[in-house]
Amino acid sequence: IPLLVIDGSATLHIRANNIGINNPFHTWWGADHVPYAGTGATEMAYMDSTVDFVKAFLRPYFGLPLSVSENSVENIQPFIQILQMIC
Repeated sequence: IPLLVIDGSATLHIRANNIGINNPFHTWWGADHVPYAGTGATEMAYMDSTVDFVKAFLRPYFGLPLSVSENSVENIQPFIQILQMIC
C-alpha cells in the first residue's frame, strides 16, 4: 500500500518564500496545534500573540502604519472596523 505523505505549513512557507509570496509564519514550538484555544492564562497569552501577529500581517494591506503609538490611535479605527466585519 503506498503511503500518503502529509506535510504542514512549514514546507508551504519555504516554498512560498522560494517563489516570492509574502507569507509570514509563526510556530509555537512545544505547544499544542491550537494553543490559544481555551480561557486559561496560557491560552489567553497565546491568543494575544496570535492577534498581534495577524495585525502586523494585515496592517500594510489596509494602508495603516506598521505599529501604533499613543499619537496614532485614530489611525487604527479603519482596521478595527474591518476586523469587526470579518469576525
